[in-house]
Amino acid sequence: MAQNFQPLGVLRVERLEAPFADAFHQVLRDSIADGMNRILGAEGTQAILYHLDLPSFDDPKKFHDRLTEIFGFGTASLERVIIQQLHRATGVSSALARDGDFVGQVALAQQSFHAKEGRRMGATA
Repeated sequence: MAQNFQPLGVLRVERLEAPFADAFHQVLRDSIADGMNRILGAEGTQAILYHLDLPSFDDPKKFHDRLTEIFGFGTASLERVIIQQLHRATGVSSALARDGDFVGQVALAQQSFHAKEGRRMGATA
């Protein structure tokens, strides 16, 4: 919801100390905020987040459905920018990012994120 975002400047979803399993959800929330800010600006993003009325953004299907209720066919353009942000943050290659819907692309990014985190955690152990 809108209160999860800073009121001024570039909006960011609140940073929470998250265990490994929840770290991806923070990346997803940041990507949603960044993507929406790029398209809608800070005020537009705040307004849409208020109208989405979601307790969290951890369920890509619910997010997609609520966004579609507001934007209809325009949802695809906004989701594309969010996915671009998410893929940059998780290191998904552009070759893999071509196919699939929003929910599928989020799942692909989550797999990539966990694989990289797993390798990173294994290297530090």
